[in-house]
Amino acid sequence: MTTPTTSTHPSHSGQAVEPAAAVEARSIADIRSAVLQARRRGLPVAVRSTGHGSLVSPDGAMLISTSSMTGVDLDPDRRIARVRPGARWSDVIAAAELYGLAPMSGDTPSVGVVGYTFGGGVGWLARPYGYGADNLVSAQLVTADGELVRAAAEEHPDLYWAIRGGGGNFGIATELEIRLAPVSRVIAGVAYADIDRAAEALQWFGDHAAELPSTFTVAPRLLRTSPLPQHAGPVLAVGAVYAGDLDSAATAFSGLHAMIGAPLYDDFAVRRYSGIAVPGTRPQGFEMYRELSDGLIKTAVDSVIDEDGGNALEFRHWGGATAQPAPGAGPVGHRDVPFSIKIDGGPEVVAALAPTATGGKFLNFLADPTQTRRAYRMHDWYRLREVKRRWDPDNIFRINHNIPPA
Repeated sequence: MTTPTTSTHPSHSGQAVEPAAAVEARSIADIRSAVLQARRRGLPVAVRSTGHGSLVSPDGAMLISTSSMTGVDLDPDRRIARVRPGARWSDVIAAAELYGLAPMSGDTPSVGVVGYTFGGGVGWLARPYGYGADNLVSAQLVTADGELVRAAAEEHPDLYWAIRGGGGNFGIATELEIRLAPVSRVIAGVAYADIDRAAEALQWFGDHAAELPSTFTVAPRLLRTSPLPQHAGPVLAVGAVYAGDLDSAATAFSGLHAMIGAPLYDDFAVRRYSGIAVPGTRPQGFEMYRELSDGLIKTAVDSVIDEDGGNALEFRHWGGATAQPAPGAGPVGHRDVPFSIKIDGGPEVVAALAPTATGGKFLNFLADPTQTRRAYRMHDWYRLREVKRRWDPDNIFRINHNIPPA
């Protein structure tokens, strides 16, 4: 454990911030000690992010890093991975792959497991197997009073419910148990088409995405700049991952062919799960939609064609297991809303795409911590506040997408 001292760290804006103290935790005892010190000194507690974590400056806080606490243990018979708090998805993917298994990770393997999972966690296997939060079996946490507890269906069920989508509001994870999927091979890649094809392709996607099998996840992206050397300017890039029976893949991919026609280029191939290399999109903005209207599609396409518009827009149809939660599922919000756009663009691009959006957000893609409430359904928000009151009434875990205690 590093002795807490005043130290300077960069914020998300690039400006230096000074936490009141910084601790590099190497054990559970280090985390408990740091939390208790923070309480004695009247400091809030921040956890250093490994991706999908806090966007709030830790200035004046007790900053705890768990990045040294790495490690993954597998129980292949139960399809369970036990993950320490500093582990990243690349660690879990590598360990699970040896047994023909895969985690519900996102599109960036370098992201940390804990923040992703506590924030909901949507990736290429979400449609067939659910969100990352849906596959959290248990968590061991240090609570606001420095106690070590286990949250699971049969232990502290209120806490277990809350952490499956409620972010880092309820404690500091020291270990997660996560469920793995029996996926060893997928068909994955990207197909590129001329931007002139984009409007028709997105109209098809809006009309027919719900008909695609849940094992097939398709993500159309509008890109301002083509990555293809033979094609300059804006382009439609449709990323997709098929995680079903390989013998049935042709039926699933017939929908993709109907959507984009003959591609300029594609690199679809049978790959290991670790071999998925479909690029993601930086979420400077994020909106959810009941439908993809013609007006929305036109605005989106014009945005990447306009020289002052967005860099990339990524469309998703959620559905599948994400829209069919098991009884007692956590508070990951807005499961009934089928479409979303992840926006890599400035405020004017986000504003142009907002008029027909529902206003709902997804916590992992929410850049503005003042909008946290919009990531949840109303009754879940109030329930989360009640759980917060029980487990962190003084709100020491507030350097995050904060849920204030009731």
